[in-house]
Amino acid sequence: MTTEQRIFNQTEALAEALRILAEEPETGTFTIYGDPPSDQLRWFIDGLRRELERRGHEYHPKPIPDIRLVLNVFPHDRPARYRRKAQATFVVGITEFPERPQDILTACYPYLLYALANLVLILIPGEQGPEAHFVTLERGHYGIPYRPGEDDLFFATIYERLHPLAASRLVINNVFRTDLEPELWNGDEITQQISRAGKRLEA
Repeated sequence: MTTEQRIFNQTEALAEALRILAEEPETGTFTIYGDPPSDQLRWFIDGLRRELERRGHEYHPKPIPDIRLVLNVFPHDRPARYRRKAQATFVVGITEFPERPQDILTACYPYLLYALANLVLILIPGEQGPEAHFVTLERGHYGIPYRPGEDDLFFATIYERLHPLAASRLVINNVFRTDLEPELWNGDEITQQISRAGKRLEA
């Protein structure tokens, strides 16, 4: 297989992946699993639900088999697990800390395992109110501060961060080619470039 043929096949595979992604709807179904244990978490869950519905997502009081997004809310000292029934279900573990930890990432990351979640969203006390901290399986972490009187902006910002993750679709299962040359089984220069770029982003 020539270099030109490899590039053509990779381009063709990428085009197929993008086509599949383009067919995925912008919105989807969601549910809330668990009861908010505090007034603050109730306010947060209600605000997030309103924003999701405002953006066109369909709320289900109980999970349906192929539910797209699950907001799993629980007390920080009693993490609850939601066991997904479909691979495409995206689970967000949501809780709150009574005090601000010294190392937020270290304190929050275990909740991904406790809750079997794709992402955790944890409310942590801030200077002007709660801060919503996102932690991903890849150890990504960022916080969104709340400013008094700006509830709509707060939840809209959270949605803008959450939606690309929750709406993403694993395309590995959709693009499967059996004619890959043995010399490409461990990748080539293009995949090595992607790997190096990923490591730079993590640094």
